[in-house]
Amino acid sequence: MGNLFANATHDDIENNVIVINHDVVPPSMGDKKEKMKLRDFHADRKGLTGFIKLKKGEKVTIVGMDRQAKRIWYSKGEALWTEDTVHCRTSIGIKVKDAKRIGKESFGHHQVIVYGDFTEEIEMLGKIFKIETVNLEK
Repeated sequence: MGNLFANATHDDIENNVIVINHDVVPPSMGDKKEKMKLRDFHADRKGLTGFIKLKKGEKVTIVGMDRQAKRIWYSKGEALWTEDTVHCRTSIGIKVKDAKRIGKESFGHHQVIVYGDFTEEIEMLGKIFKIETVNLEK
């Protein structure tokens, strides 16, 4: 879960890479070759947060919801890289079909990523709960 485009560069967006940043990454999402590193929160010598690199090349689904819980947007992508940054400790670069479209049309706060393709399940969830779904990959 994290903020969209917080540490993205112009080159990232031009190369259809979105960046999600946050201080929390579940250790289970980490590459099994990596170890969790403990860091202070936002480099202010307070608190504790973990950092672990995600699995490169893994297919992911990115999802966001508006603040009224009436719309969900989603897209698929591929995890390209993970960096240990100071503000929002973990930065994850994800290759998508159209980063500019996601930048213009996405909504909500703290998008989530999961390994795998869950686009059909998101559509089904929207129908069950009568929530509009917006596919930003098409």
